[in-house]
Amino acid sequence: MLFLGVIAINTAIGIFQEVRSKNALEKLSLLGKSKYRVNRDGQTIEIDPEDLVLGEYLHLNLGDQVPVDAEVLEGNIEVDESLLTGESDSVFKTVGDKLMSGSNVVSGTCLVLATAVGPDSYINKLAKSSKEFKKYPSQLRDYMDKILKIVSILLVPVAILLYVRGFSLGRSYVEIVLGSSGALVGMIPEGLILLVSVSLAVAAMKLAKKKVLVQELYCVET
Repeated sequence: MLFLGVIAINTAIGIFQEVRSKNALEKLSLLGKSKYRVNRDGQTIEIDPEDLVLGEYLHLNLGDQVPVDAEVLEGNIEVDESLLTGESDSVFKTVGDKLMSGSNVVSGTCLVLATAVGPDSYINKLAKSSKEFKKYPSQLRDYMDKILKIVSILLVPVAILLYVRGFSLGRSYVEIVLGSSGALVGMIPEGLILLVSVSLAVAAMKLAKKKVLVQELYCVET
């Protein structure tokens, strides 16, 4: 019963963390909801970022987030690409330079031509990749699997020895089964499994307080 309880707790911890991560990722949005000024039919109008189309002529100013991949047609600006590249230094952009969606204008104004929008833009591809779940090799998980495999292999000869010993002592079949089963279950390191799962869950919660999203518990083992 204790072993089954440990399995249930371990499974519950894993499911809780994965569901929590999935819900957080579903709410993840790397683009703001500000309106943008575009040139259409000889007029300058404001539209929502989701209404931008390929080939759109878009005005960007200080404080704007670049909503699409684009090429600078007029003007000069400096953009902050730290959200995309991790680089804290701003990057100067002039006529002919490319802009990545998701970067932020920190100075200047310009007119740009949208070269990729919607799911084809860099920021949306980045958001999509962040939501994809991949299992990576884990040394801790590998070590635990090896321990469990070794214990499983050892259980067979130990069980045979316990049965032989029980018969040699003249014990009844029921006594042998109960005694052997208790001894074999005691050899399973269920405490190790539970300890590892709880430790990883605590580490994940500490990272969550620092705004770090953990998709899989074993990624915090180091």
